[in-house]
Amino acid sequence: MAEKVKKVITIIINRSPYGDEHAFNAIRLATALLHERVKINMFLLGEGVYVAVKNQTPPKGATNIEEMLKKFIINRAEIRVCGLCARTRGIEDNLIEGCSIGSMSQLGEWVSESDQTINF
Repeated sequence: MAEKVKKVITIIINRSPYGDEHAFNAIRLATALLHERVKINMFLLGEGVYVAVKNQTPPKGATNIEEMLKKFIINRAEIRVCGLCARTRGIEDNLIEGCSIGSMSQLGEWVSESDQTINF
């Protein structure tokens, strides 16, 4: 019998994957919450869409965000990338498998259905 989800949390990432630790910590938190039977929706917005770009080379000493995100996806978390933000940056066809294009309407739906929304 599958374990019941305790709550739903939407995590919004607005920052690029490297340069600071916001995206890194957002994914770490999301992964920890999955172990607590929390359903996670992750939405990448603004510069945060770069978190979903495949085949990036992390700076020396930085954790590989793509590898972290792939493990997160394997655990059946849902990740959407702002379509307008991705198209503006020309990256909509270069996303990590498991990340899909989303919209403000999708984000609005997630936020309204979530028990909590966390913004990084």
